[in-house]
Amino acid sequence: MKKITKRIAKLLDDGLGYHKKGNYQSAIDTYDIILRKNPKQPEALWLKALVMIVLGDFSEAIEFLEKASSLKPSDASILNDLGIAYERNGRRDLAKKTFNNVLSIDPKQVNARFNLARSELFDGDPSIALEALNTIVSDSPHWADAHNLRGLALRKQNLIEESLKSYSVALALNPNDSGTIFNKADLLYTLGRFEDALQLSERSAGVAIQNSEDWAKAIMLSGLILYKLGEIKFAKERYDSVIELLPFHFETLINRGELNQAEGRIDEARQDFMNAISVDKNNAVANYNISRIFLLEEKWSDGWLLYEYRWATEQFSGMSRDRGLDLWNPVMDGSESILVWGEQGLGDQVLFASNLTYLLNQNFSVVVEVDERLVSIIERSFPEISVYGYDMIPEEITENFN
Repeated sequence: MKKITKRIAKLLDDGLGYHKKGNYQSAIDTYDIILRKNPKQPEALWLKALVMIVLGDFSEAIEFLEKASSLKPSDASILNDLGIAYERNGRRDLAKKTFNNVLSIDPKQVNARFNLARSELFDGDPSIALEALNTIVSDSPHWADAHNLRGLALRKQNLIEESLKSYSVALALNPNDSGTIFNKADLLYTLGRFEDALQLSERSAGVAIQNSEDWAKAIMLSGLILYKLGEIKFAKERYDSVIELLPFHFETLINRGELNQAEGRIDEARQDFMNAISVDKNNAVANYNISRIFLLEEKWSDGWLLYEYRWATEQFSGMSRDRGLDLWNPVMDGSESILVWGEQGLGDQVLFASNLTYLLNQNFSVVVEVDERLVSIIERSFPEISVYGYDMIPEEITENFN
């Protein structure tokens, strides 16, 4: 490995200085001066990659970091940042593997331990993450980020009071960290402590960089809280302020669309949901919301088709009674046994029960599972059908469904 010359060392220092001041293009230009002369200069590759991570260009960051790591394979810091780039790029398995590789090189590399715990928290076992974070904060009690992440881990384990305390410790160490302030505000919001949550969400937005994701999330949370408090006008103003600067901020579009729909502004709601779908065309929440607009407008085909997205939303999580069976389709030959189950309220189940006639006319063997209060009514209306209350169908019958 070539020794770093004084000129290269000076350029590296200049680039770092630009980076710290937020002058990212000047930092990139400075590192490129080095790389044009020596494309394999590992420190320049590494530091340029860090700028790419800040700018959200994770693919290019990975390319530079892989080159730097191949040139300095025993450098745990470069490898750790490569793991971060993999994680930000959605390559979580590779990120975990990389963080473990860092620890094999340097078992005391606390940043890698922290990053591995974060990976485990969001894409693994929260209890393992919490155990690791307990050790980290014990070893490094003044590390604010570790206390913040521990707060998230405690929340995932439903240890709410301990989570709040962990956030408080993090804020005592770093009072102006917008992410920690937001995490505490978000937890207070879920607990129904709206006034406290609003104060913290506004504070988070105030210390975050305007137009950043942290800023947008904090303003959006303020809007959610104001809506819960009945301050509809101010809630919409919060959402509008985000979308004015970030027109395709997905979560804010969804929340503003739901507010517009609730307030009867259907055209505006439709536009918000369609803009959200343009950001993430397969998102379940966006497609479920637009399906309700279509059904309201009696656009039945599109509405019912997109309404199937509801099963992938948190609102409907665990509510499907499909038992893993294949969905019926109109080309089946009539020899199948079909399970039909009631999903909506009593009135809707009565209304849609009329469709059972169609299945009977196709000579299907039909079993119906509905609210127990409707069993006798449907039995009288359809004596050819076996009708059961929810969770009362004998196992030997369910085993025979197609």
